[in-house]
Amino acid sequence: MRAFYKYWELFNEAPEGYYKAPAIGSPLFGYERYCNGSPLKDGKSILVRTIDKPNLMLVEQKELRFKEPKQPTLFEIPKEYAKTINTLARRRMEERLLNDIRCDLMVCELEKWDKKEYIRELQKIIGEIKL
Repeated sequence: MRAFYKYWELFNEAPEGYYKAPAIGSPLFGYERYCNGSPLKDGKSILVRTIDKPNLMLVEQKELRFKEPKQPTLFEIPKEYAKTINTLARRRMEERLLNDIRCDLMVCELEKWDKKEYIRELQKIIGEIKL
């Protein structure tokens, strides 16, 4: 009895005269495409099983061994670099804030609004910080 998948005949082993066609993918998992000639010259393609197991859904049961999770390691910054990194982070924040203020000033200029209103709000927020 012959088995088919769509248009391809299924085989357990490649018949004589057929060779593996690695450039052509297989439409069926567990099978590879073999052919006996060019399809332009009436060559025939077949699918040959590449997995030994008759039922692909069955998987060998193995004893599971759980590894101990590694303790998370914190990336430590050397103390001499900590101040430099903090200064860089502050400068980037200042740059973003300055860009935001410039954008607000352009909108205020286009809409003919008070340009100092946003600056006064920021100064008030900063002034409320108690050290």
